[in-house]
Amino acid sequence: MWGDIPEVTPGEARELVEREKENYGLLDVRTPEEWARYRIQGALLIPLHELPARVDELDKRREWIVLCKAGVRSVYACAYLRQLGFRVRNLRGGILAWWETFGGEAE
Repeated sequence: MWGDIPEVTPGEARELVEREKENYGLLDVRTPEEWARYRIQGALLIPLHELPARVDELDKRREWIVLCKAGVRSVYACAYLRQLGFRVRNLRGGILAWWETFGGEAE
């Protein structure tokens, strides 16, 4: 999407988080209303507009895979977090792509 923001597919993201839980985390920047409808088990919800005030909740030792509905808001979150020194990747296609790939495998 934005050339310098690395992206991962849902399959790659799931594998990284399952294989190396201590090194990777899922950050969901959607709204609480969106989160209530569908979410990925284990993801941390920090809506994009709350991210500056809540950035201290993120462990800088982990690499964060950031997601939203379709992958646009998450790019903004990735760009912001990179400026603060975080390692991030954007989930290509967002939760829509995750849903398409894994179906109902969520809470």
